[in-house]
Amino acid sequence: MKYDPTSGFWLDRAGVRFLKNEFRPDKPTYIRVTEWQWSAEHLNREHRLVWPKRFPREVKPYFESALRVLMRRKAPSILRQYDLLLRHLCCLEARLPPLTKSNLFNYRALKTLWTSLRPSYRPHFRTLICMVLEEIDPRQGQVLASEIQSWGANRRLEKGKSILEWDPHAGAMTSAEIEVLRRHLSPAKNENIETHFARVFTRLTLNTLRRPSQLLEIEGDGLRRHKTRFGETAEVRIPFGKGQAARGGRWETISTELAADIEAYRARPEILGSSLRQEVLLPYVTRRKEGDRIEVRKAYGALAKACVQNWVASIGVKSPRTGDLLSVSLRRIRHTGATHMAMQGYSLQLIADVLQHDIESSARYYIDAVGVEFIPAFEKMDRNLGGRFSALRDAWFSGKIVDGQLSVGQPIFVPKGKAPAIVGECGSKDACGKHPLFSCYTCEHFLAFRSADHHSVLDYLQEEYEHWRTAEFPSGRSKVMKDFDRAAVGVREVIDQIENVGKIDEA
Repeated sequence: MKYDPTSGFWLDRAGVRFLKNEFRPDKPTYIRVTEWQWSAEHLNREHRLVWPKRFPREVKPYFESALRVLMRRKAPSILRQYDLLLRHLCCLEARLPPLTKSNLFNYRALKTLWTSLRPSYRPHFRTLICMVLEEIDPRQGQVLASEIQSWGANRRLEKGKSILEWDPHAGAMTSAEIEVLRRHLSPAKNENIETHFARVFTRLTLNTLRRPSQLLEIEGDGLRRHKTRFGETAEVRIPFGKGQAARGGRWETISTELAADIEAYRARPEILGSSLRQEVLLPYVTRRKEGDRIEVRKAYGALAKACVQNWVASIGVKSPRTGDLLSVSLRRIRHTGATHMAMQGYSLQLIADVLQHDIESSARYYIDAVGVEFIPAFEKMDRNLGGRFSALRDAWFSGKIVDGQLSVGQPIFVPKGKAPAIVGECGSKDACGKHPLFSCYTCEHFLAFRSADHHSVLDYLQEEYEHWRTAEFPSGRSKVMKDFDRAAVGVREVIDQIENVGKIDEA
């Protein structure tokens, strides 16, 4: 490939023109450019822009020039959006003034075209037409472009509406739904590789709240562990998303359990011998019908989404809120994480930073969703009463309440005072590496003693919570703070169940 400074294109040996796209500066993409078609492969998919044959030849060179500038930095996948926009413009031309240079500088004709556009196309059109106008006439085009920038796109805010109204299929999941989903995220015995990919990818999305395209672009050496005086930590290097891709990426902390799960996935025989293992952190493995042949490939967003949804459907995760199959999408996980951050008091700036939004106001929906009247009633109650609704009780406490000491496993006690109080036992026969108190009240193997003083556990958790809270940075709350919340909810549910049984017996 050789660069031609005269045309501004890169040429291959056959003389075919290419535009160098530096959306990822470390891994540029070359867009193949012909007279009537632009195409490029990005995230394992081909994206095309086909110029309509009816597109006015008078202005086509100016639109091409503007798109050449845009596509040097924009993600190659946006070619499809501009393809749809150009087709839409041709359809409108049949009933509106023709797309000529004079009409482009005619304010009334341009405004008529703007109002006739579909709302979803207007942001792309505004960016493109401003560059076209300045390309045709820099002085007059700049004046008109500044006016166009003030026009409101009036896009249909379906995303904002689903967040604000806590839509059960597209909005944020409730705390109960997230807890039900978490139960299925731990490694399972003898799971197939498709399930392993879906589960790990869901965990990674939930842990980082990053876009699928970012997570699928993590390189093979993008996972590391290192020891500190506080213990071992794990990090993944996640590329920035959308227009921020040119800034590279940054290392972000994940749980060591998730890191071990990722390493176990990469150690599977199907992946271990693949060259793609060196390129991406999470290659996708599928079995072809012909002879059950194994194929290792680089996944893309739609494929990862379908894989996750098929996995959730296969295990039959039910929503405590609706009673139907839980609707899980990677976008919905991001909505959920951001909304729950707002519930916990994170600032607008911090939520926008976590989601990597260039415009902070785009994250305001999550702040507003916390106080709107559409928020599910039991979610409001959970925030104040610690999960006393039956739907939440089913979501958090999945163990059993038993009478007396069974001596079937390791005793669970409150490490307080000279004589620690035993509050239950672990019914699992396998070794457990989790905290022997904080994790027990949300574990299915926990056997809570009916006669134990579970109120003392709440007191102990409160003291520990205050101790950790004083050590926290004022900008937000870490995963440790959330673990305290979950443990306290589980304890309250045990207390509620014991008290309710007692009332029934008295009656």
